[in-house]
Amino acid sequence: MNFESGISVLTATFNRRRLLEELFRSLQAQTNQSFEWVIVDDGSTDGTRDAVAAWQKNTTFPIIISHQANSGKQAAINRGIDFASHGLVAIVDSDDFLLPDAVERILATWRAHSARQEELSGLFCAMQHEASLRIADGRHVEVVTSAREQFDRRKVADFVPVIRRDLLETNRFPLVAGERFIAEGSLWNRLSFDRGCLFLNRPVAVCRYQADGATAHSVELRRKNVQGTLRYYAEADDHRLGRINRFKARCNYQRFALHARDDDQRANSRAGVIERVIGWLLYLRDRRRGTPRK
Repeated sequence: MNFESGISVLTATFNRRRLLEELFRSLQAQTNQSFEWVIVDDGSTDGTRDAVAAWQKNTTFPIIISHQANSGKQAAINRGIDFASHGLVAIVDSDDFLLPDAVERILATWRAHSARQEELSGLFCAMQHEASLRIADGRHVEVVTSAREQFDRRKVADFVPVIRRDLLETNRFPLVAGERFIAEGSLWNRLSFDRGCLFLNRPVAVCRYQADGATAHSVELRRKNVQGTLRYYAEADDHRLGRINRFKARCNYQRFALHARDDDQRANSRAGVIERVIGWLLYLRDRRRGTPRK
């Protein structure tokens, strides 16, 4: 596979027409036009379809759109992978936008590591929050091979994941019947067990949290999609992610098993007494903060 031909920018969207237009404008402004834009419309009712049709008639880069019944972001990304044609896939949320040299910088960074591309899953590229910028350290680009370090880096900042398409074709987000959300780390962790990745610590995009977005409703989303949540924490209880992360995963597994009212899952986990107590306390905190019980 030719990893350097360009980038497939993949965006899942649901009723974000106004914000999606800002992302479109940022793509128009790219200094390097070696990309396509793959949009998966997750059942929008706000005129997204008509807006995209108008953009397709007035652009210098290919725009491919696919429509599906509302199934959630991860299902939409899984679908979009089938429409991507470039060797790298950049997953960009509909409420974010790219800086003008984003594509140029991503491709230059990837090409600079051509000798190691087969052993890397891709790049995680820093995002800028409003006027602030979080940088991991003084180096602009780092190769990180440890699964634990990759996990820790992704926790402390937001990144645009740019992943090899061949890996995404064989490693999709796991989906649970009847649920519409699972933590994206469920896929990134799996890739990190076998490969390193690049961290590009200079920003390529601007991240804008929305009041109705996943970050603002993290606990509610995990509770409503509890089987996928339990699957994620069970898989995160892995020695390759380090003892502290395993400890946190066991606590959270207990927490959401209580939300699920599933005593069997709680009993069958590898959690010790301390993890079970902390999970119970986290569950009580959720209840006090108004997260309703299933």
